[in-house]
Amino acid sequence: MATYAQPRPLLAAPRLPALRHLGPNWYATVMGTAVVANAGAALPLAVPGLRAACVLVWGLSAVLLGVLLAARAGHWAYHRDQAKAHLLDPAVAPFYGCLSMALLAVGGAP
Repeated sequence: MATYAQPRPLLAAPRLPALRHLGPNWYATVMGTAVVANAGAALPLAVPGLRAACVLVWGLSAVLLGVLLAARAGHWAYHRDQAKAHLLDPAVAPFYGCLSMALLAVGGAP
């Protein structure tokens, strides 16, 4: 009798171990970076180069947000057990608010 290899499921690709412990606390980094850019742009001072520096910092926060959203999608796709454990951990729960604040801080830039 011939044996055939079972097809691998789509998500059985490399497990991306670097994403295993990626928590929602990383959204605080994005949020803080965007807040610095927004606060600098809102200053009532006329400092040469301030606006350009704020745009550069905001661009960094937008790129960080895009990379983090993709990484969190990979975290949920490949490490669902750890992602569910994060949802049940009371120490991690407050950081889920950072996602909406990071989206607001990046999206609400002047």
